Amino acid sequence: MKNMSIPNLNIPGIIVKQRFGTGSVTWTNIECNHGGRLIDTAPPAIECLEDVVNLVNGRAEVFVDTGIRSGTDVLKALALGARAVLIGRPVLYGLACGEQDGVRRVLDILKRELVYDMACCGLTSIDQINKDILYKH
Repeated sequence: MKNMSIPNLNIPGIIVKQRFGTGSVTWTNIECNHGGRLIDTAPPAIECLEDVVNLVNGRAEVFVDTGIRSGTDVLKALALGARAVLIGRPVLYGLACGEQDGVRRVLDILKRELVYDMACCGLTSIDQINKDILYKH
């Protein structure tokens, strides 16, 4: 794959590695709202996600690293094209409240919520998740 330049999206907090080389690992990290207290008009990561996925066009895996607090958030991020979500704050809350068992409980809750939400959409597999399940107004 040839090297390419990513145009400036003018979206605060999006970090995209600018060079796509053969066999290299490329990290795309959406952090739009980590500074939300300072930039209160910045769009939430979930609103930018589909644009980022379209921009990298399969040349990189997109992981969402902000705003994941429920199984529904996981479902929405996957439906918009994220390959995975990173769960920080909920896991830290679980760790603070219950150590290893607290973390396990948080992950179990997120999994149960995701499975429930998928069932409500008629889905039985992660592979079936796509943007057709989302309501757009």
